[in-house]
Amino acid sequence: MDSERRTRRSENSFRALCFQLDRVRRHEDVEAIALADVDGLLLAHAGPEPVCEELAAYAPFSQDPSFQISWPGALQDRTVVFEPLVMDGQPLYLVCAGRPRSGREPLNHSVQGVFRILGAPLARNLD
Repeated sequence: MDSERRTRRSENSFRALCFQLDRVRRHEDVEAIALADVDGLLLAHAGPEPVCEELAAYAPFSQDPSFQISWPGALQDRTVVFEPLVMDGQPLYLVCAGRPRSGREPLNHSVQGVFRILGAPLARNLD
């Protein structure tokens, strides 16, 4: 018999994305992971909502080389990791509060999950 690796599933894309992000969040012991659009709107998340909303709000600024910030509010004193991606020509951002135990690989796994769930071809980098 084949073993199914996923323990939670949903036909609803938003719930499926949140399940996928939550699995990575728990496995990597980070506080929060958010998927944001180019306007800084939260599309899916795992972790405390106030932290995820702030991650999403700052995500579009992450590609500006001059972007440096002393994190305010819910992100104060946290490590923040950004992973830009492009879906159907639109920039999206996967943002993590906390440093994943396994380096950037968990974010790469999440990016693959986002594209799989939304049924889009995989594209990376916003260069």
